[in-house]
Amino acid sequence: MVTTDTDTIQGVNTLLYVFATEENAVQSLTVNTVKFTVKEPQLAYPTFFRVLLNNLRRGGVHAFPHHNKLYIAFERGDHDLLKLLNDEVKRFVAEMYLQNMVEYNLANFDAERLAPANDPSHFVIFRSLFYSYLRNFFSNKIQRIIETLRFEKLEEGLRVLIVCEDMPEGSSAHYQPKICQGLRLLLEVTQKQRAMLWVDLITIAIKIDQRTGRVVSLSSTKLKEISDKVYLKYLYKARPSPKNRAELVENYLQILGIKDSLTVPYYVYIPEADSFDRVELRFERVKAV
Repeated sequence: MVTTDTDTIQGVNTLLYVFATEENAVQSLTVNTVKFTVKEPQLAYPTFFRVLLNNLRRGGVHAFPHHNKLYIAFERGDHDLLKLLNDEVKRFVAEMYLQNMVEYNLANFDAERLAPANDPSHFVIFRSLFYSYLRNFFSNKIQRIIETLRFEKLEEGLRVLIVCEDMPEGSSAHYQPKICQGLRLLLEVTQKQRAMLWVDLITIAIKIDQRTGRVVSLSSTKLKEISDKVYLKYLYKARPSPKNRAELVENYLQILGIKDSLTVPYYVYIPEADSFDRVELRFERVKAV
């Protein structure tokens, strides 16, 4: 999402917190690309996003496919990540029987410059790689994290659920309802080439399948069907006073290791030098006006 700097700064008072880079920080961002063609995306992409991208992310390789390329940002300047990328892609294609649907060449790395403030496609790539990095960053900060990010809902931001409370009134042999709270983070870029990360409190109700571990969000209607007590407890947590809301956001930011700034580093592989270049984005807390 691209906004004007005027609109964004005026919005500081409507959301609790925002962190921003300096102007022109995202004017040109270098990332790696390799050939990656998916012939039948409607069949391959659902599994691709659910399995391959998550496996790569857990190893420190953040990736996103677009226009017959795989866009890549490495979490570390480590040659082992090149091997991990190669092994994971080959294993995924073989195990999912996609040999006839996917063509790739992981030997020829290119570098491409993204201009997320000027090109909507570049913004989608940048946002996807950025959220992928944050998922790993936050997972390293807390013992257990329930991540409800879905690829098709990236525009709604990254939801990080930090505290979950069991609701015994609605539990069964198969499902365990919980009320979870944490932060929603929304990335924007402005016309002045600045990246902005908006932060707000989020409270949602979920149920977890005890057999599969699958997480399903619960609507207000579903909560009422479970128990009026559960529903009222959800409303109480979802509508804190302004003072309590601010305290909760500050507490959750502290748990995630964020105070007045957030530094997001990544690495780009340079094949000619067989080495990695470090790229760094630094977000500073914007003071309310």
